[in-house]
Amino acid sequence: MTYRKYPIVTFDWADSSTTHGWNDIEEAGEWECMRCHSVGFLIAEDGEKYVIAASVADESGSKGLRDHPFHCPQAIPKVVVTNFRVLGG
Repeated sequence: MTYRKYPIVTFDWADSSTTHGWNDIEEAGEWECMRCHSVGFLIAEDGEKYVIAASVADESGSKGLRDHPFHCPQAIPKVVVTNFRVLGG
């Protein structure tokens, strides 16, 4: 099964946040980073980022999935990641 070669990971990370329109200095200073938590299959990693996917299809099942087995891959810069942990795989 294809998905078994990708470990399941969990981590906390900080994302940027924004507002729309014009703000005064007091309103602009109130914005903070958004704290996030993710769980997924670790499908790639390099010195700069983790790439996780919400789902991984078994490539042996459908011919169409052999070239596109990852659902919603997401790259997260390592610099914003905290509490990274491998859950299984």
